[in-house]
Amino acid sequence: MKHVFVETNFLVEVLRPLPTPQKRARDLLKRREQGEITLYIPWCSVTKVRRTLIDIIRRDLGFHDEMQRFAGLQMKAAREAKREAGFDNREIKKLKALAENATTEAIKSKNDRISHLVASLEIIQPSERVIEKTMEVCDIKTLKPFDEMVLGAVLARAEELQQAGERDLHFCTLDKSDLGPANNPNLKLAYDQCGLIFHADFSL
Repeated sequence: MKHVFVETNFLVEVLRPLPTPQKRARDLLKRREQGEITLYIPWCSVTKVRRTLIDIIRRDLGFHDEMQRFAGLQMKAAREAKREAGFDNREIKKLKALAENATTEAIKSKNDRISHLVASLEIIQPSERVIEKTMEVCDIKTLKPFDEMVLGAVLARAEELQQAGERDLHFCTLDKSDLGPANNPNLKLAYDQCGLIFHADFSL
């Protein structure tokens, strides 16, 4: 079985109202449901997504405000030029109401959806070994404290799995600039030492 580590951007991609089409987080989740892989996520990613998902929801569904403003400007220009606006403003208002309702429902159901998703994942808790690894990460690469915690948790659990004889270990994240080993020999060594294969997307 494959052991796959993910972090906050996986949760965002699965839970956001308008998932990015080219990302394959939902396919990865489906493979977990089919028993092909085990998914691991650091405890801190769960905490972070509870704070950030509202902003993501509003970013995905907040287009209606700009759309309505654009429609208003076009209608004003049409009136001044004494011509037809070229669209039915009633339909735009209808779409605006749909987007507003979707935003309200997505925010209202946010915590339940997070809890349901997280319940299907293996949470890496902040153990003593995770803390030790996090401190080691400080010497590997200069990162934001949150990214250090993520990396410390992932490396610690990957190390445990490797010591238990597991070899099919993968880390899937969109954050290749901070968590990717391509331009950091020390980080590449840390991944290699615990047999962890890095993926800059959710494809396996």
